[in-house]
Amino acid sequence: MITNNNSDSKTIIITGANKGIGFSILKRLCSRHPTYRFIMGVRVVENGEKALAELTKIIPDAKERVTVRKLDVSDPSSIESFVKWVAETYKKVDALINNAGITIRDEFNEKVVQQVFQTNYYGTVDLSERILDLLNDHGKIVIIGSSNGKFHRLGNEDLKKRFS
Repeated sequence: MITNNNSDSKTIIITGANKGIGFSILKRLCSRHPTYRFIMGVRVVENGEKALAELTKIIPDAKERVTVRKLDVSDPSSIESFVKWVAETYKKVDALINNAGITIRDEFNEKVVQQVFQTNYYGTVDLSERILDLLNDHGKIVIIGSSNGKFHRLGNEDLKKRFS
């Protein structure tokens, strides 16, 4: 466990932090806030470790302040295990940045819809609800979205109306 008794220290969880927007958020916060600790929630730990190695090239002390931890937001047991570990290791956190998400462009069927909703909606809600008890006073939950979910991408007007 990383310990830091500095009153300016905060503990931030970032899901999907090994690439893209999540990695950019981690890099920016880590560089701007040298007393903060971060938990990278990642589906594949090896990818998280590679991302942390890249971050350490830019921010040398990142290895001491960033912990990579397995978290698959589409899997309720993974969420449960992750939250239990956070509670045991950190007790409280200051923020959860929900960035993990998927988009599947190859095909569109019921299975794809279920997978996307389980990851992007239900998993995010489940994780957020479970983290609530671990948030410090004035803690924050942030949800990152993308333009991939915009209704104009749907070709079917009836679907657009139903989703609206």
